[in-house]
Amino acid sequence: MNAESDSLAVIESTLNRRQRLFRKVIWFLSIVLTTFGGFLAGRLFSDWQRADDRTKARILADEGATDAAITALQRHLSHSSDDFAARLELAQLLQRRKPLEALREFRQIPPSAAEFTSAARAVAGLSMTLERDYDAIAPLASLEEKFPNEAGIQQALAEIFFRQREYEKSLEHARRFRTLKPDSVEACLLIAESSDSLGQMEAMIEPLEWALHLDPEIPHAHLNLAFALQSVGRSEEAFPHVRWFVDRYPSSVAGNRILALVERSRDHDDEALAAAQKASELGPANLDCAILVADMLLYHRRYQEAYDKLDKLAVDWPREPRVLTPLLRAAVLCRKSERVQQLQTVLRQIEGKE
Repeated sequence: MNAESDSLAVIESTLNRRQRLFRKVIWFLSIVLTTFGGFLAGRLFSDWQRADDRTKARILADEGATDAAITALQRHLSHSSDDFAARLELAQLLQRRKPLEALREFRQIPPSAAEFTSAARAVAGLSMTLERDYDAIAPLASLEEKFPNEAGIQQALAEIFFRQREYEKSLEHARRFRTLKPDSVEACLLIAESSDSLGQMEAMIEPLEWALHLDPEIPHAHLNLAFALQSVGRSEEAFPHVRWFVDRYPSSVAGNRILALVERSRDHDDEALAAAQKASELGPANLDCAILVADMLLYHRRYQEAYDKLDKLAVDWPREPRVLTPLLRAAVLCRKSERVQQLQTVLRQIEGKE
């Protein structure tokens, strides 16, 4: 009996140890599972929160609560910086309120992202609106490479290069623009303006004529066409265009000045002088108009009037050859020998001969 009791005691002791070990294992596993479950739950909750921020932002934006929507998207992007769709939404919301911040957000969208094209268009448009043309060129060049047959991209590049006084480049893109959109008035006007800046008067005529064919009521197209036609000796064709303009804008300095040039080319001397004088009266600080009046006074043999007008100009323009040369001629014709010598000396100095 004693041996049997001892054996039972040993078995019972062994079972108790195994139960204690099993409870310890269960306890350890529960701790591990609880920790992992908490971590997993935290991740899921965090992901849900982030998704909720973006969803919330859309609802807020639809309700007009733009500031709150911006805050929600910024919170979302602080955890998901590579969510470029959300970044595009944020930049679009910022455009009107904080355009410079919007530009920074748009620029963080890389070329590899599906949203890059939309971002590039936005950067180009916003930069041009903010008069930051230098920031628009790179995204426009990228878009041009991707969409070579898109007229709007060519138009934007033509306008930017014109404002930057790169007239050759402006003309190149303006011509591409017109090829892609033949009935565009804007394309015709861009070609004409770039050609004018390059001194290519003949090249202005056809696009301006086509622009007026498309829309006969473009004031500056009539005036620029009159100027171009007059410059190449086609004053009779120029007259109806400048007359059309001056009849509608009688107080235009440029309009009356070009009318004077056209009338002079048509040998209508009295009409030319009247138009030049009106232009000079309307723009007393306009040097070109004043010189034109003086030149016409000399032509009409009204030498003293021409001299007086030019002599007054010389006070403000003491070393301007366009003033001093006709003034010298007027001084000679008025027999003002001392003034002639003075003017000859100044002109020689300007030419570097003294």
